[in-house]
Amino acid sequence: MAIHDKKRGLGIFFATVVLLSVSFVVATHVVTLADGTLIDDSAIEDNRTNFTISVNATENIDGGNITEVNITLPAGVTFVAGSNDSSLNASSNFNQTGQVLSWSNGTENLIANGTVHNFTFEATVAEPGNYQPNVSTINGSFDVDTTLIVLEINDSSLPTVEYDGATLTDGDNHSVSAIAVNITFTDNFNVTGARAELFNATGDLVNISSVSNATGNLTDRDFFINFTGHADGNYVFNATVNDSDANSNSTLVTRNVTIDTTAPVIALAESTDTSASQIVIDIAITESGSGINSTCTVDASGNMIAGTDATQTLTDVDATLSCGKNKTYTITCLDNAGNTASTAASSFGTTSCSTSSSSGGGGGGGGGSSGTPLADSDTEVDSGDGDGPGLSPPSSGGPDAEVGLAGSGSTAGAASGSSRGIGRSGTIVIVIVVLVVLGVLLKMFAVGKK
Repeated sequence: MAIHDKKRGLGIFFATVVLLSVSFVVATHVVTLADGTLIDDSAIEDNRTNFTISVNATENIDGGNITEVNITLPAGVTFVAGSNDSSLNASSNFNQTGQVLSWSNGTENLIANGTVHNFTFEATVAEPGNYQPNVSTINGSFDVDTTLIVLEINDSSLPTVEYDGATLTDGDNHSVSAIAVNITFTDNFNVTGARAELFNATGDLVNISSVSNATGNLTDRDFFINFTGHADGNYVFNATVNDSDANSNSTLVTRNVTIDTTAPVIALAESTDTSASQIVIDIAITESGSGINSTCTVDASGNMIAGTDATQTLTDVDATLSCGKNKTYTITCLDNAGNTASTAASSFGTTSCSTSSSSGGGGGGGGGSSGTPLADSDTEVDSGDGDGPGLSPPSSGGPDAEVGLAGSGSTAGAASGSSRGIGRSGTIVIVIVVLVVLGVLLKMFAVGKK
């Protein structure tokens, strides 16, 4: 019994040794890339790239020669037709079925034990990322070994970035002290950071805002920034986006905006063109920010404002206007940022009636015939008979003859020369005329008495 157990133990020992020996001898085929690794990180998206896979037949047993090599490309990896090659002899066959590339020669000696052969092909990959082709080998005993290799496809595309509708447009005038910048960005791999910068009119960086994530999980999202607390003035902003392969996109067009929170200042003055029938007002506008927006407006009807710049003119041609009449006006002006300013109700009027009426009467009529000349106040009245003072005989015209002022050339009826009243000189003339008339009457009376 003991001898039998001893023999059984020796049998188990030798069987175990043989099994271990077989396990040691039966090794898998060694599949690597050309550089001896299983990872290729040299490929770039959208580029035609050459891949070389090395297969080493290491099975030193009967039927251990490799008869077939198959490389299955994952989705997204596109084989370039006609680019296949190998270090095999010319009798080997190549075949492509879908994503599977196959090399075989119908015998057991495609790759003999202890030899190494390379299999080459070209492919393109549209999107960056990690891809795992499957390499399988079949030996003469129909044993299949499978190895996964890794292709790391690099991102060569810039992230896309654009402003969305919430962002101020180029040339905007803004009536609040904040500048909104909203950008949308995408990338075919991973975005790691986005940044927006704000500069003043002299090019100084006055504000910056950024978002980042080292793991690159910012792809396909919005980034909203609101730069606040800035004084009135001109500003410039832009944005930059980076991805995990160090591609940077700062191609967004720089936008210029103006902050203007101050309303225009309006000054009114009566124009020298004001008359008895119209009111003309000069409007002076001070606006140092975004500029004046078109023509000012007025609350009164029957008027017109001309001009669109800092100097404008209101002309009121209301048909009911007359001399000495006043009207009240409120003028409102707008700047390009939307700030409005209005004057207090201001009264302006036409010229006064006394100023508008004509001054002084016209000159008298033409001189009459030669009347009796008047001497100085102490001149005697000649009676005409040579006996001393008296009345001269009447002219041939009798009592109806005109009596004129000596040298004046005007009749007595036109002595005043003005419809507005008689002055001192007019009074003297009347007295003289009366005296002359009395003299004529006395002389006529004396002649009749004789």
